[in-house]
Amino acid sequence: WAIVVGSPIVGDSLNIFLRLSGRPWIASLVWRMPTALELGIRVFSPYVVNDWPQWYKMITRDISQATLESFFSSIRSLHKTDLRSFLPVITRPIMGIYGVGDNVVSPNQANLIAECVPISRIKMMTGSKHFPMLDEPTAFNDNLAEFLAFEFVPSG
Repeated sequence: WAIVVGSPIVGDSLNIFLRLSGRPWIASLVWRMPTALELGIRVFSPYVVNDWPQWYKMITRDISQATLESFFSSIRSLHKTDLRSFLPVITRPIMGIYGVGDNVVSPNQANLIAECVPISRIKMMTGSKHFPMLDEPTAFNDNLAEFLAFEFVPSG
């Protein structure tokens, strides 16, 4: 089994601001202005997760422990991601969980999983943004438990 939570299958599904921050000159500029970076994250936080004050504390703590290169190279690599060709050859059950209100990764990435992975289940969480495990923890855990308990019968 595999579970994909709010992840891009195609990097172009990332929010435009994240795609731009993967460019080295923008990353360097933003990193040199930590107050502007924190302000930008604070302004954007309510669009990322419902309990944004908790998430804001967590993300600013994590960023303070990262280097410029590690943080922005991860964004850059996500932007270059294109997993579409790998999806049809997956033989294990996959569950995709996406928040309907996700403003970080387009929730339409769930469609790619549903259309291309032979054994897939999709849960679109209507009360969630980018972090369904934080926005709807009980429903998220129930969806995981249901998926992991299901007896998948191999075809053929």
